[in-house]
Amino acid sequence: MSSMKWIQGVIVIFLSVLLGACGDPGSSDPVTTITNPENGSVHPENSDISFTGTGSDDEDGTLSGISLEWSSDTDGQLGTGTAVSSMLSTGSHTITLKATDSEEAIGTDTITITVNAAPVIDTMTASLTRVNVGTPTTLSWTITDAENNTLTCGLDINGDGTDEHTINDCANGSQAHIYTQTGNYEIRLTVTDGVNAAVRQSMNVTVTPEGTSDAPPQIDSFNATPDVPKTNNSMTLNWAVSDTDSDTLTCKLDIDADGTNDYTVSNCTNNTSQAHTYTQAGTYKVRLSVEDGANSPVFTEIDVTVSS
Repeated sequence: MSSMKWIQGVIVIFLSVLLGACGDPGSSDPVTTITNPENGSVHPENSDISFTGTGSDDEDGTLSGISLEWSSDTDGQLGTGTAVSSMLSTGSHTITLKATDSEEAIGTDTITITVNAAPVIDTMTASLTRVNVGTPTTLSWTITDAENNTLTCGLDINGDGTDEHTINDCANGSQAHIYTQTGNYEIRLTVTDGVNAAVRQSMNVTVTPEGTSDAPPQIDSFNATPDVPKTNNSMTLNWAVSDTDSDTLTCKLDIDADGTNDYTVSNCTNNTSQAHTYTQAGTYKVRLSVEDGANSPVFTEIDVTVSS
């Protein structure tokens, strides 16, 4: 009889140890669900995004308040409760809703969303900003889009609010146009990426009577100070330019003759110098180009010898 009691005691002890190791079979982690937005959704830049979710627990029931915590793996904490809103940085975000019950058990749910950056109009130019009636001018632009979305461009060539030209897949594009009436026209470029609000940029074109001539600008002088600059020391490029039609002139400087303009100086009849520092010794050919918006650019070149 005593042997039976001993066996029963061992069984009871074993079951107690086993249940202790497994924990309370009635307890469980909270159940957490993000109900909005959808996993994989895409949102415009600078938009206020609404997040909603639920958390529940067998012992505590519905969880709310500080028991529910929202976070982004990129931007950090977003708030607490069943609903929060936040304006997130551009890029991909893993959003986590964490529920914590009264016994510190935790349940989580995650989604991934993307905040799409708006396109940026880098440049907008016209081959002629002063043009005769019947003479074409070509409008050109460059646009940067972080996500490489397919962009659509609209051109309103007379500022009346209606696009006369629509260009698809227009990240780098151009459009020729011929004006049939004289006047001063505002040209508006509108760019959409299908996610963000449209971005716009404007410029003006003056249309003159057919046959009207416009004298090109003149470069009166161009030099460098000092004559022989040293590496890592600032030198100054100086010029004097003029235009008999009193057009506003734009100067562009290519400081090493590689075909790329390194500086653009607006209203360069009055703004007549540009500092530059060479980091390597050598002789550089420097080109100054001057544009009046009506004629082809005029240019001149000088050699600058840089000593070490």
